[in-house]
Amino acid sequence: FRGSTVDDQNRPEPHRAILTVNLRPGAGGVDDHTVRECLISGTGAQRGDCSIAYRSPAWSRNGRRLVFDAGQSLALVNSDDSGFRKLAPFTSDDGEPAWSRSGAQLVFTGKTGSRTDVFIARLGSTSERRLARRAARGKDPSWSPSGRSIALKRRGGIYVVGADGEGLRRIARCSACANPAFSPNGKLVVYESGGLVVVNVETAGRDAVLVRDVRGGGFLSDASNPAWQPR
Repeated sequence: FRGSTVDDQNRPEPHRAILTVNLRPGAGGVDDHTVRECLISGTGAQRGDCSIAYRSPAWSRNGRRLVFDAGQSLALVNSDDSGFRKLAPFTSDDGEPAWSRSGAQLVFTGKTGSRTDVFIARLGSTSERRLARRAARGKDPSWSPSGRSIALKRRGGIYVVGADGEGLRRIARCSACANPAFSPNGKLVVYESGGLVVVNVETAGRDAVLVRDVRGGGFLSDASNPAWQPR
């Protein structure tokens, strides 16, 4: 996990720390990739109340800020655990955020009425822009490194669309798939679908490959929430 260091002698009073934790599916009833807000008791970093759980953490490209779903709205925190703040809600239920290349904008899912769509908002603004109607109905958005494209899951598979909402096209046909993520060069997208699958964006899935475990050579059938190592 990532969090602040606790000095028991100099910091005896309870204080807050934001931690990102990766837990195996089913461990303590918690899914993978949870952000937890903890009140550390002052008796050691291993003790404290971590009952406040957040979802869908995403690091900015420079690694200095974390955005996450704080329960119907988004929140930000710096990598040193300072600057925690909740953003004013853009819709009735904001979630699944991802950063733009510059760090000035977020793409996320939001709910208006009973419908969940993909939106883009600029930090510091209180307004949002829905992707073009044909592209908006989706989930798990991921911004390309160039900032020109967004990958998302929608009915029928994994799609890529321009950040302006134009040019929607399917790059992978699948049903139980989720969480697409662009490679650092923007040429590949990895997603989960009974394991991890990598697809070439330009060839639209004609050369999709399953990701194998480098330790044993088998396919990663239980893997989820993929992310690429930065260059």
